[in-house]
Amino acid sequence: GDKVTGKWGDGADVKGTFSAGKLSLEFPVNSDEAGPGTLKIDGQLADDALTGNWAFQSYDGTFKATRPKPTAS
Repeated sequence: GDKVTGKWGDGADVKGTFSAGKLSLEFPVNSDEAGPGTLKIDGQLADDALTGNWAFQSYDGTFKATRPKPTAS
């Protein structure tokens, strides 16, 4: 299906969807600096990169995730 699950660094359960190249995640996070809240991540896969936006409490920003290129052995 299109469901995505995993674990965040502090053990939080990550839940969301990935469908038609679009990623949507929403899960609880407890930040040492900002306290508890919900982290929301929305991205789009294109040209071997996932780019999008994230939001946590009053903070937000953009991200770009790429796969490392294989090294020759």
